[in-house]
Amino acid sequence: MQSYDIENENENITFIDETNIYSPLHIKTITKEKYKLDNLQAISFEFFIPNATNNQWLQYVGRAIGIGKTKIIRSIQDYFLKMGKQQKLRVTTYIANVALLINGTTIHSLLGLSIDKHTTISKPNSIINIWPNI
Repeated sequence: MQSYDIENENENITFIDETNIYSPLHIKTITKEKYKLDNLQAISFEFFIPNATNNQWLQYVGRAIGIGKTKIIRSIQDYFLKMGKQQKLRVTTYIANVALLINGTTIHSLLGLSIDKHTTISKPNSIINIWPNI
């Protein structure tokens, strides 16, 4: 059983999902409400979701500081969790501190690459094993 909390300005609503009956459209709507996405953030979210849930999809989220990139990424992660597809989502960044903030990894870590000159780079088979459900 999964519980989803939606925070509105006037009330807190909890959806309990025992039968997984919510449609992707409904989950998309409650996710956008939960994160209070502005128009540009909602466009990024809306653009990502239909493309990424069924196919391999690479998307760059980058804008000025304080614009809400983390909010967009967290809303996408939440959507994938609610859809039961969190194993299909990989979130990466170049910066370790940002990776911690977005519950992601650095690109180097995800691909098994090393920035240490004395460490060997992962072989393609080990990289494929990192991505079994993608």
